[in-house]
Amino acid sequence: MYQAAEIPAIGRCSGRKDIVNVVPYIQVNYYLVKIVNGIEGAQIFASALKLIPTPRRGLADRARSSQRISKDQMPKNNVSRKLVVQPTSGRELKPSVIAYKRERILEEAGSLFFTMGYEAATLDMLAERLRVTKPFLYTYYRNKGHILSAICEVGIKESLAALDTLDSKAGTAVDRLWAALASVANIIIDRYEYITIYQREMMNLDEDDARRILRLRHQFDLRVAKLVKACQRDGFVKFDDAPEMAIWMGGLLSWIPNCYGPGSKRSREAIVKQVVHACMRLIGLG
Repeated sequence: MYQAAEIPAIGRCSGRKDIVNVVPYIQVNYYLVKIVNGIEGAQIFASALKLIPTPRRGLADRARSSQRISKDQMPKNNVSRKLVVQPTSGRELKPSVIAYKRERILEEAGSLFFTMGYEAATLDMLAERLRVTKPFLYTYYRNKGHILSAICEVGIKESLAALDTLDSKAGTAVDRLWAALASVANIIIDRYEYITIYQREMMNLDEDDARRILRLRHQFDLRVAKLVKACQRDGFVKFDDAPEMAIWMGGLLSWIPNCYGPGSKRSREAIVKQVVHACMRLIGLG
């Protein structure tokens, strides 16, 4: 009788290239392999993965064997921006762990796409930077285009989330509009590389991804227009077409990466104040 063997979450397969262990835990049941492919097939499969089927042992022995990790599989220290990949205690990764790994992949991919350009960058380069295998990347993103679309939608998603938190903000309608524009301006500065990548590489987006991001941007314009209408309703804004200025406000905000970036002589606070003031002047305020 052959027993199921567990493979540690992340490691490099030294057997055939098409046999990789990129999921949290893979259980290989040699008994089933034996039934389907015969004893010889089971032995070949086991040899390819460098797993040795063993006869039934005691519970303590099996526990010690499943927890044994060789030195080359031990996670390395998280030096600089390298991703540390650690085995989990169960078969399923926690959502927080998955979110962290996806975010780290985007951070490194963003830096790579920003410095080298999307077309010149490769997944092999990204995997090397993160010190993981390329199949590990496919666990979280379908392909390089999927990574690009995820980067490009970060800024607009965070901006919409910021507007959600300001819906119940105390103060006048003008105060809420000013706070919303300032919050989005800060997000654009924080996501400087991502916003720049979107503006520079949008033509490389998959058609469906490009349309989805445009719909998100349209939602943003509608949300800003709603804030402007509130200012209009409360008597702060007199222009009849003021809500239509929302799209131009979005344009001014998206221009920030062209005016401010690492090493800029102007301060972050000055840039935020200037761009919000410019947006407010579009509707006769400020």
